[in-house]
Amino acid sequence: MKNVLKNRIVMKRLAILAVALAFLYFFWNQGYGNVFIMKLRITKLLTFAVISISTAFATVSFQTVVHSNFLTPSILGVESFYRLLQTVLMFFSFSLLGNQLNAEWQFIFLLLLMLGSYLLLYRLSWNRKNYDMQVILMIGLVMGTFFNSISSFMQVLMDPNEYDKLQTKLYASFQNINDSVLILAVPIALFSIISLWRKRKVLEVLGLGTQTAKNLGVAVEKETKFTFMHVILLMTVSAALVGPMMFLGFVAANIAYRLFRTYCLNYLLPGASLLSFVMVVAGQFLAEEVFKLQTNLSILVELFGGIYFFWLLWKERGKL
Repeated sequence: MKNVLKNRIVMKRLAILAVALAFLYFFWNQGYGNVFIMKLRITKLLTFAVISISTAFATVSFQTVVHSNFLTPSILGVESFYRLLQTVLMFFSFSLLGNQLNAEWQFIFLLLLMLGSYLLLYRLSWNRKNYDMQVILMIGLVMGTFFNSISSFMQVLMDPNEYDKLQTKLYASFQNINDSVLILAVPIALFSIISLWRKRKVLEVLGLGTQTAKNLGVAVEKETKFTFMHVILLMTVSAALVGPMMFLGFVAANIAYRLFRTYCLNYLLPGASLLSFVMVVAGQFLAEEVFKLQTNLSILVELFGGIYFFWLLWKERGKL
C-alpha cells in the first residue's frame, strides 16, 4: 500500500512537471497575439506527445516481452529499414516522384511499405515449429545490420548534394512538421497505444517468463506477435513522422523502472510516456532557446541516451 501511494505521488509530480514544461515552451518569448507562433507550437507540442507516448509504449511493451531492460525495439531493425528506404529513394532519384506526391501520400506510402515488409519478413521468420524468442531477435538484429550495410554502401556512391539532402531525413527533426501528416499519424498511433494498454495485464504475465505465462493460460506466441506488430507500427509512425530516435524510449523506460520500482504497467506505461514527453520538451526548449537551433534535439537525446546506456552497463555489469 505504501509503494502504491508513493507511485501515485511520483505520477502526479511527473504530470505536473510535464504540464509546466508544456506551458513554458508554449508561452516563452511568444509575444502578444502571434497566431503563427501559437499554431506552430501547438503543432509541435502535439507531435511531442505522439512521439513520446509512441516510443514509451513501444519500448516498455517490447522490454516486457523480451525480459530485458537493455534491449530496445531498434533491434527489430525498423529504424535501419527506414534509413534504407530513404537512401534507396534518393539514390535512384525517386525524389522526383516524391515532389509530385503530397506529404500525406508520402507518409502513407512509407508507412505501408515499412509495415508490409516487416509483416512479411516476420511471418516468414515466425513460421517455425518451435517458438524461440532468441531466434526472432537474432533475425531482427541481422536484418538491421544488413539494411545498414546496404544504406552505407549506397550513400558512399551518392552525389554529395543528394547525400546532403538525405541527411536531413535520417535525423529526427521537429522543425518542419506537416499538419496533415500529423493528423494521419495521430489515429494510427492511438490505435496501437490503446491496443497495448488494453493488453497490459497480459503483458505483465508475459513478463514473468514464457513457461510461467503458458502455465497461467496465456497464448504466448499469439500475444507476442500481437505486441511485436504494434511495437513495429508505433516505431514506424515515429520514424516516418520526425525520423528515428533510438535512445528516447530506452532512457524514459529505464528511468521509469527506477522511479516506480514496480512491474505494474499501470504505472510504467504512463510514467515512461510522461518522462519521454518531459525530455523531448526540455530538449527542444534547450535546442531553440539556449543553443539557438545550432544543434538538433535528436543529437541531445542520443548524447544523453548513450551516456546513460553505458552508465547502466557499468552499474549492472555484475548481473549481465
